[in-house]
Amino acid sequence: MARTPPTPLRSFLVECYWPGLTESGVMVTARRAQEAAEKLNEQGKQISYRSAFLVPDDEVAFCLFDASSVGTVEEACHRAELPFDRILSVTPINLG
Repeated sequence: MARTPPTPLRSFLVECYWPGLTESGVMVTARRAQEAAEKLNEQGKQISYRSAFLVPDDEVAFCLFDASSVGTVEEACHRAELPFDRILSVTPINLG
């Protein structure tokens, strides 16, 4: 029986409006998001946490994931207790 190739990963940016956010708070939540993604990956879901970005003047944080679906990213965010406003499919542009 032929194996089904894995679903290609896409990049997703999770936007979190977060009044009163702090760098340490974002770091703690980002670690939980990374751990949630790792556990989902161990369970056979295709997802990896890439990084977080903090925009303190706008009280916004962004987390970047690679995953097979937006639903998998949403599940990781819920497991990590990461409050988000929306999840956007994004296309990284690499110049090098």
